[in-house]
Amino acid sequence: MMVVQNESGKYGVNSLNNETIIGEKYKSITFMEQAQEFVVETEDGKFGIIDKDGKTKISPEYASIKQIDKDRGLYLVSKNSSETSGRTQYGIINKKQKIVVYLEYEQIGINKS
Repeated sequence: MMVVQNESGKYGVNSLNNETIIGEKYKSITFMEQAQEFVVETEDGKFGIIDKDGKTKISPEYASIKQIDKDRGLYLVSKNSSETSGRTQYGIINKKQKIVVYLEYEQIGINKS
């Protein structure tokens, strides 16, 4: 697989046979080798996860996303709350985009021991 960029600066992913896996519509794409997934960023700065087969695992609707447990498929995500408070709220979701910890915390500490 290779990350490709079109003339308008949008990124996608193609196979080595030049077949499209992820269409060229993202502002950025980062491959997470350990998980075999792509973190994609939309033009409006929202992040999501697409697997190596091009299937959306987590819709790009988060201000940030970070894998915290590969085996359990857990991700630390954030969303910006209303413009009036301007606070970022964090939570944890699983690989099926189900909420494990509601997005209502100003920070979440992760112990990696």
